[in-house]
Amino acid sequence: MKSSTFTFIDRDGFAIFVYKWEPEIKPKAVVQIVHGLSEHAKRYTRVAEALCNEGYICYANDQRGHGLTAGDLTETTLEGNAGVLGPTGWRGVVNDVYQLSKIIKKENTKIPLFLLGHSWGAMVSQDYIQEWGDKISGCILSGTNGDYVANEEVKNIVKEEIKEIGPIAPSQKLNDMSFKSNNEPWENDEYATGFEWLSRDKEEVQKYIDDPWCGF
Repeated sequence: MKSSTFTFIDRDGFAIFVYKWEPEIKPKAVVQIVHGLSEHAKRYTRVAEALCNEGYICYANDQRGHGLTAGDLTETTLEGNAGVLGPTGWRGVVNDVYQLSKIIKKENTKIPLFLLGHSWGAMVSQDYIQEWGDKISGCILSGTNGDYVANEEVKNIVKEEIKEIGPIAPSQKLNDMSFKSNNEPWENDEYATGFEWLSRDKEEVQKYIDDPWCGF
């Protein structure tokens, strides 16, 4: 597998960092990976390797506020950068994924493009395919939330948190609302980290915990 990186400038002026993995054999299709919340695209190297072994080229960008799009993957750059999506927020993230798709299609004119979104990335992908589903050959949604729509109570809580702590400060309340219930099966485990729900592979869970650009 051959790996490389590049950046592109999105509509809002963000330099979006992209990983590219290429197979040693003739490629039969492209898979564009859309990563989840509070992680980064480099974590999908193993997924890309498996896909490359089957003849797929893979691309994955670090979303706004994540990974090398936001900083240098050290703790010193977290504050003020982690999770900050910029003035166009969610819409900008979805647009970035589509902008990368256009770059991919220019580089790979004769093979189909598939989207693979995981967790938050799957939600981004759902929005993407509503607008540009006809531009790709297929989409895989991993760990998505289906057709969930935030109710007014949730929206009001978010507004109150922004009013109280500001638009980019970390919110423990919103974090608990989003993720705490996922770890309920381990709530009586005195050694629980809060991230057991992520994977049955304890080594992978520990990698996530040890990575400053995960779980922020």
